Amino acid sequence: MLSGIAGSLLTKPVVVTIHNMDITAHELGITRAVNSYLIKNNQEGYIQAVPMGVPVDHLNLVRNGVDTCVFNPGLNGGFA
Repeated sequence: MLSGIAGSLLTKPVVVTIHNMDITAHELGITRAVNSYLIKNNQEGYIQAVPMGVPVDHLNLVRNGVDTCVFNPGLNGGFA
């Protein structure tokens, strides 16, 4: 929230990353109030954001991921 306010005062873009499944009214309110960009790490939250009023050009989906060529829990304790 503080970075969003600072960004607004300094007219600098702000990126918000929310790491939970749902977007709360509080998070949405801050995002919209400071006109920040929103990054979600799951499809469900991304899909929720658009009808809640987050502009598509201010929204991005960056999935969490694991490189299974490097990490495989069944091999050598996890690492290739």
